[in-house]
Amino acid sequence: MKLSIPQKKEVETASQFMNRTEERTRPVILVVDDEPRIVENMQALLEKKGFEVVPSFSGGEGLSKLKQVGPDLIILDVMMPEIDGFQVCRQVKSNSETRSIPILLLTALNQTEEKVKGLEAGADDFLTKPFENAELLARVKAHLRAKRLHDDLKKMEQLKDSLTHMIVHDLKAPVTAINGGLGAILSRVEENGGNLTEEMKNLLNNSYTGSTKLINLVNDILDVSRLEENKFPLDKKEADIAGLVDSCLILLEPQRRKGEIEFLKNIPKDLPKVILDESIISRVLINLISNGLKFTDPGGKITVSLEPVPLEKQIKCVVEDTGSGIPDGDRDKIFDKYFQGNNLEVSRKGQGLGLSFCRMAIEAHGGKIWAENKEGKGSRFIFRLPLI
Repeated sequence: MKLSIPQKKEVETASQFMNRTEERTRPVILVVDDEPRIVENMQALLEKKGFEVVPSFSGGEGLSKLKQVGPDLIILDVMMPEIDGFQVCRQVKSNSETRSIPILLLTALNQTEEKVKGLEAGADDFLTKPFENAELLARVKAHLRAKRLHDDLKKMEQLKDSLTHMIVHDLKAPVTAINGGLGAILSRVEENGGNLTEEMKNLLNNSYTGSTKLINLVNDILDVSRLEENKFPLDKKEADIAGLVDSCLILLEPQRRKGEIEFLKNIPKDLPKVILDESIISRVLINLISNGLKFTDPGGKITVSLEPVPLEKQIKCVVEDTGSGIPDGDRDKIFDKYFQGNNLEVSRKGQGLGLSFCRMAIEAHGGKIWAENKEGKGSRFIFRLPLI
């Protein structure tokens, strides 16, 4: 049996799921056990202490009631027919909307291998039958305190993200106006030959470049926020990904020349068409190639490769450079939002959103992206996209 939390267009969103638990006057505990006597005794004990108890007598019924009530804690028996406690536990912990709910596994087994299996399934704690009432209450209260702290932290993060989104959204109009004005001034200076000194021209160019980067940053923040909330509609259609690579390399040609870096391609003929959003995947390619330009010294190379993966009905894209590579401690974090690494020189070169956008964009297409260090020197960014 698969766990299926309702999506926002059906019943409720993930935030509504969490808000529903915050409106309660007392914690709700879902008790799942196929022995009615144990469920009844536990319900009487917990309700006497002020908790609301939702009884369930099978794994399937427990999963169904989980969707209905959104409990604050689950007490779950291990040995049940059809769907046992380990299976229920795995399904709860594999869903982003329910994985923070603490699970207290109730078992008559006291063997180490069973506890290991429970931990691997995602259990937060264990209680061995027969249990002492005082121990049960102590463990329930401890995990509910931890859950409350987790929910408070999540709420604060949501408030922070909402405030950031509001500020950034309000910044977009004035920054766009500044950028447009600077661009118009530069165009007229070039057309009319203006009497500006070289220093003034440099100041204008630097201002225009800076405002352009600021607009890109604002757009990245807004787009990442929309992707996180599943509010970024993809305009997917059949596309020539080799052509997208060519257009991106042409667009970045001025930066390549300025950095004295060589662009190389490794693209076979007759690649299959891919169903994708051209503008989004173009931005992914530009971000990855631009990232290589930042960290590659003059005389270095950036290579873009495409390769079909017929057995998995995917296409593989690799962007590799001859730059400084990725510190071992950063490789698993570089796609996190706002992560810039610990190296000061590295942190000056970006705002920590480009790679986060790439990850979300590729995953929104049903693909996967990751990073590796090359043998010798340099880094390699790889993503795969489904063909259809």
